[in-house]
Amino acid sequence: MNAFDFLQSEVIAIEKNITKPFYEDNFQEYQRIYRQELEKKGLTLNSDDLLQLDKTKSHLGLKSLYFKYFEIEKAEQELIELVYRQNIQKYEQEYKQKLTQEDFPLSPNTIKELNCLEKTLGLGNFQFSDCPNPLSIKEKLVKPHYQANLQTYSREYKQKLYQFGVNFSQKNFAELEKLRSKFGFDIYYLEKLGLQGLFNIEEIDRIELELMELVYKENLQKYQQEYKLKLDKEGFTLSYSTISELIHLDDTLGITSYQIKDCLELKSIKTKLVKPFYQSNLQKYSQEYKRKIYQFGLNFAENYTLEVEKLRGDFGLTSAHLKNLDILGQFFALETDLYTVEKIAKELFYVESLQYYAQELKREIEINPHFTDEDSKLKEPLQALGVRSEDIKIVEGLVRNNWEIEHLFYERDSDTSYWKLIDSLAQHEWQKADALTRGILLNLANKNGKSVLDKEAIEDVSARDVYTLDRLWVEYSKSRFGFSVQKRIFDEVKQERQKFGEKIGWSDKAGLFGGMFSWIPYDKLNFTLNAPEGHLPVWAAKDKKIFTDDFPHLKVWDFRDNNSSSAVANISAYNTEYSEEAFWQKIKKFAQKLGAGTIEQVLLLFYAAKQPNVPLAAKAAMLGTLGYFILPFDLISDFLPIVGWTDDITALGAALSSAASYITSDVREQVKEKMREIFGE
Repeated sequence: MNAFDFLQSEVIAIEKNITKPFYEDNFQEYQRIYRQELEKKGLTLNSDDLLQLDKTKSHLGLKSLYFKYFEIEKAEQELIELVYRQNIQKYEQEYKQKLTQEDFPLSPNTIKELNCLEKTLGLGNFQFSDCPNPLSIKEKLVKPHYQANLQTYSREYKQKLYQFGVNFSQKNFAELEKLRSKFGFDIYYLEKLGLQGLFNIEEIDRIELELMELVYKENLQKYQQEYKLKLDKEGFTLSYSTISELIHLDDTLGITSYQIKDCLELKSIKTKLVKPFYQSNLQKYSQEYKRKIYQFGLNFAENYTLEVEKLRGDFGLTSAHLKNLDILGQFFALETDLYTVEKIAKELFYVESLQYYAQELKREIEINPHFTDEDSKLKEPLQALGVRSEDIKIVEGLVRNNWEIEHLFYERDSDTSYWKLIDSLAQHEWQKADALTRGILLNLANKNGKSVLDKEAIEDVSARDVYTLDRLWVEYSKSRFGFSVQKRIFDEVKQERQKFGEKIGWSDKAGLFGGMFSWIPYDKLNFTLNAPEGHLPVWAAKDKKIFTDDFPHLKVWDFRDNNSSSAVANISAYNTEYSEEAFWQKIKKFAQKLGAGTIEQVLLLFYAAKQPNVPLAAKAAMLGTLGYFILPFDLISDFLPIVGWTDDITALGAALSSAASYITSDVREQVKEKMREIFGE
C-alpha cells in the first residue's frame, strides 16, 4: 500500500468512528418511524408510503456505504413480524368478542367488519413460523361454537322430526336448509369465512340419520300401539273412518316413506298385528258358512251370491277391505284362504251329516229291527242339502253291518284316503279313482311301494274295507263297476282267467298263443261309463300293464250282504220277547227237559249275538230267535211235558246257520264252560 492509500483509509476510519453514534441514533429513529407507519396504516404499506420511508432513510443517512453492516431490511422484517403478532392478537380479541356477542353464525355485517379489520391490519399477506394466521385463529375460535351448534341442531332437528314426521327432510327441504343455515351449516356461508374445512356434510348426515332412526322406531312403536288399540276396540273389520285416521297418523309420523335396516317395515307390523284377527275371523266365517250350508245346502255359494258377499263383508274378508288395510298380498292370500275355509266347512258339514245319519239310523234299527232305509225321515232332507245318495247308501250298508263309518273321513288329505276316492268317484274321474283304490288297498295291507297283494295280504284286508271299496264303486257307477261285479262275472265264466279278461274288456279274443298277447295295456283301458261291465277297478297294474294273475282277491273276498234274509228278518220280530234275565231263567228251568243238544245250540246263538261288530240286522235276527225260543215256555205249565216246540227247532237251525261266521273259538269256549256249569262234567 502507498502512502496515499494508507492516508485515505485512516481518514475513512476516523469518519466512521465520528459518525457511528449519530448513525445508530438515526437507525433507531427510522425503526420508530417505520413501526409507527406499520401500526398506523397496516402491514401492507402502499407505494407512496414506501417511497416516503425511502426518503426518510436517505435523510437520516442510512444509505451510506460506511454502515452496510446495519441490516435495515432485516430490521424492517423484524418490525413487520412484531406488528403482525400485535395485530393478530388484536384480531383474535375482536373476533372472540364478536362471537361472544352474537354466537355462531356471525351476521353478514359482522363478517364484513371482521374481513375489513383483517385487511386493515394486513394479516393476509404474511406468515411467520410459530405464529397463527387469521384462518387458524378463526378455526380455533369458531370450532367450539360449531360443535356446540351440532348438539343444538340435533335437538331442534329431532323436534322437527316429531313435528313433521320422519320424512321431514324429503317433505320440507326448504325448512331443512333454513334450519341448517340457522346453525351455520351452510357451505357457502363458511366459504365466505374461509372455513369451508369445518363443514363436514357426512357428519351432519350421520347425525340426521341417527335421529331419523331413533324417531322412526319411536313413531313405529307409537303407530303399533295405536293400531293395536283400534283392533282391540273394533276387531278386524276396522271402520273406514278408523282406517283413514290410521293413514293420517302414518302420514304424520312419516313411517311409510322411510325404512331403516334391521327394523320391521310398517307392512310387517300391520301383518303381525292383523294376522290373529284375520285368522279368527276366518274361523268365525267358516262356522257361519257351515251354518248357512245347513240352512241352504252345499250349493249355498252358487245359489246365494249376494248372501255370500254380505257374509264375507261382515267379517272383513274382502279384497277391498284388505287393500284399505294395505295388507293384501303375500301374507293374506284372501281368495286362497276363503277357498280353503269354505272347502273345510263343506267337508265338515258333509262329515257331520253322514255321522248324524249313521247315529240316527243305528238308533232306529236298535229300537225297531223292522226299520228300513226307506222309513228314514232324514234321507230326503240330507239329499236336498246336497248329500249324495251314493254316500247315504254306503253309510246305510256300513251301519246295518254294525261297522263304524269313521274310516270314510280319516286323514282326508292323504293320498290313500277314502275321502279322496269318494271325491274322484263323485267327479267320475275313474282313472284317478282306480289309482287311489290300489293305493288304499296297499296301504291297508301295509304293502306301500308294491304293485300287488299276495294271498296273505288279501286276507288281512278287513271285511269292512272290502265292503266299503266295493260299494263305493258300485254305487257311483250305478252297479257297472266294483269288485263284487267282477266276482259275479268271474264266477259266471267258471273263474277262467282269459274268458274273464275278455268279458270285462281287459283282453281281446285269445289267438294262436292262447291269449298271451291279447291283454290290453293299462293306459289303453276305457276309463268311462261306456266301458264293459266290471271293467274297473283294476286289481293291479305296473309299468302300464295289467297284472294278470289268477285274481286271488275274487276268490278270497266275500261280497254277500250281511243283512238278514227275509226269512230271518221275519223271526227278528220276536226280539221284543227277549231279555237276558228271562233267557237265563228259562234255561235254568227247562234245560233238563230240552236236553244238552238244544241248550248248546241256544247258547251258541246267545254268545254269538254278544260279539262285537255283528251286523245289527243279524244281531236282531239272533235275538229274535232267542225270543222265539223263550216265548212258548211262558205258555207251558210246569207240570206238562214239552209238546209242539220241536216243530220250530228249524228256526233255531236257520239262525245258527246265518250266525255261523260269528261263532268264534271264544264263543265255543264260553259255551263249553256254561254247559259244564248247567249239566256238570
